[in-house]
Amino acid sequence: MISSPIVTWKQVVRQMEASARRQQRTAERDAVRRHRDLQKQYREMAKQSVQAQAAYEVQEFENYLDLVVSLHKDRGDVWSWQTVANAGPPAAPHPGSRNEAHAKHELEAYAPGFFERLFGGAKRRTSELEVELVRAQNADQAEFAKATHAYQAAYALWDYRRQLARRLLTQEMGAYPEALQHAGAFDELTSFQTQVTITEAEPTAIVLTCQTNSTSPVPTEELKLTAAGKVSTKAMAAGRYWALHQDFVCSMALRAAGEALAVLPIERVVVNVGSVPDEVQEDHRLRIRGADDVARKLGEHVTASAPPGWYADPSAPGSQRWWDGAAWTQAIQPSSAVVAPPAAVSVSDLDRVREQVAALRSEHAALEAQVVETRDVMLLQEVGIYEYRHPLASVVDYEAALATLQAAMKESVKANQAVTGTKKWAINGSEKEGARMVTDFSKLMLRAYNMEADNIVGNLRPYSLPSAVARLEKTRASISKLGVSMKIEITDRYHALRVQELELTADFQAKLAKEKEREREARARLKEEEAARREYEREQARLEKEKAHYEAAVNAMRMNGDQVAVGQAEEKLAEIQNAIEGVVQRAANIRAGYVYVISNIGAFGDSVVKIGMTRRLDPMDRVRELGDASVPFRFDVHALFFSADAVGVETALHQRFAKRRVNFVNAHREFFFVAPLEVKAALMDLQGNVLQFVEAPEALEWHQSQSIMKGQSLAAS
Repeated sequence: MISSPIVTWKQVVRQMEASARRQQRTAERDAVRRHRDLQKQYREMAKQSVQAQAAYEVQEFENYLDLVVSLHKDRGDVWSWQTVANAGPPAAPHPGSRNEAHAKHELEAYAPGFFERLFGGAKRRTSELEVELVRAQNADQAEFAKATHAYQAAYALWDYRRQLARRLLTQEMGAYPEALQHAGAFDELTSFQTQVTITEAEPTAIVLTCQTNSTSPVPTEELKLTAAGKVSTKAMAAGRYWALHQDFVCSMALRAAGEALAVLPIERVVVNVGSVPDEVQEDHRLRIRGADDVARKLGEHVTASAPPGWYADPSAPGSQRWWDGAAWTQAIQPSSAVVAPPAAVSVSDLDRVREQVAALRSEHAALEAQVVETRDVMLLQEVGIYEYRHPLASVVDYEAALATLQAAMKESVKANQAVTGTKKWAINGSEKEGARMVTDFSKLMLRAYNMEADNIVGNLRPYSLPSAVARLEKTRASISKLGVSMKIEITDRYHALRVQELELTADFQAKLAKEKEREREARARLKEEEAARREYEREQARLEKEKAHYEAAVNAMRMNGDQVAVGQAEEKLAEIQNAIEGVVQRAANIRAGYVYVISNIGAFGDSVVKIGMTRRLDPMDRVRELGDASVPFRFDVHALFFSADAVGVETALHQRFAKRRVNFVNAHREFFFVAPLEVKAALMDLQGNVLQFVEAPEALEWHQSQSIMKGQSLAAS
């Protein structure tokens, strides 16, 4: 009998260790092989990317040459000046009460429940609904103010075009250049280094002079794609260059003539082509740059509206008001006044032109250094009141909409509907390997696009939404440019989802800020009401204690038989009882309180007042709170009077001066550009009688500070 060898535990351990070492060596060899394969694949992909970029550059070059010689194939819209002259003015806006009606309906329909009446919640809810009613009225006023501003701009543009149309229809030749400039007829030709001017004009015909710069837009070098997929740059043959230049000149002349015929009421155009001296070219270019930089410095937003000038005043027939290009100003003149045209600028003196060129270069360098620093400020200046792209009721609704949108984006990615690529791509004759490369490149491009989109969403602010959308558009265009050889691009649907995500995020941030402000205002109002309630309770407790004291005194006097003292004490008791009833009545009437009109010359000037109300027993407590450390001087009181309907009086005053608010966005900032005498007149209309009104504020600390400052100035001089 042969027995099998006995395997000890040490042998088992050694066998297991040897097996583990073999598996590790096998895994290392597999990892090295995969690494080499990935390096090879990466080199192939890099080679394909370089070839695709080269092909794209050559294609762009050919497209530019086609554009240079085909300017005449495009043209602006035809203007019918008779239709413009006969067009009626834009419709004037009318005040609306949509928000107020809804808030009033909510207030009237509110019916407190048993527990609300029991625990005092009915008063608080009624107060909140009244606050919402005031906010709704302010919202209606803000909408009307916005519509009025848009109407004024539209009216100015309509009046300018109507006057221009009448001048053109009466064949006023001086209006021809103005009409061409207003229509932007030659803007595209300017980008091709061409200046177009009217040198002669007749009622039915004009002569245009097209002056091209010495540097032709036709390139002197051409790009070609080599057999290896690289870009080759070499000098363009003289014959081809002059043929392209001749085609460009002819196309440019035809385009200028077509634009003039489309804009002006003429029958014939003669076009002459020349060249511009280098000095005049440099001066013209720097003037345009300087004007653009100054416009950016001033934060102007150039739109297709009426240029600055005198136009018929829509609010005062028979007079003209100055339009500065964006809004009406306070400058008014009679309609018969004649404004002298600006003098023509001469460029014949080359020495003076060179001095202007040097000055403009210095100004351009100074302004260019400020462009990046003021760009965010420009966005804030242009924003105005934020308009919601997707109006929803609350922040919770926006969070739900964003969650739904993100789910839709994930589904698009899972269904391969976020990015597309070519199906016909082969590597070393293998379409399978080519398809795998296209898939890998598509995932890489989609990841880059999503990373940029997430970065934009993370840094988004409501006022920067347009620039964020434009940045995402550029990212998508860059992805398409890099993947042009494989036809890789982000789909329209997925891009639209990401743009919608930006819009919803901006709306969410604006709504969140608005709700936080509403909560802060509600807390402030409740805090004011709670302070008034505690003050009422303290006053009532004091009066009740005083009443008990006098009742005890009356009983003692009756026992002593002092009838005279008893009569005096009973009169005092009656006064105390009336005071208690008054306190109870004011605590029950949430609309009763003090209306105050205050100002602060040192902080806001002599033409700004604050109009508000308080339910405090001592209204000066509220005035002193407003004049705390947040302002440099204390407030001065012009009027302070009690009213059973203080809420109604305050609301009426706010509506009376709604168009003269300091803050049109937040209606709870109750400051107005109003003189105290105007408020006094309004109070006389509303109340009929104002017992006391201080017209000139004391402003003691401010006057003393001014005297000290003058003394210091005199001592220093």
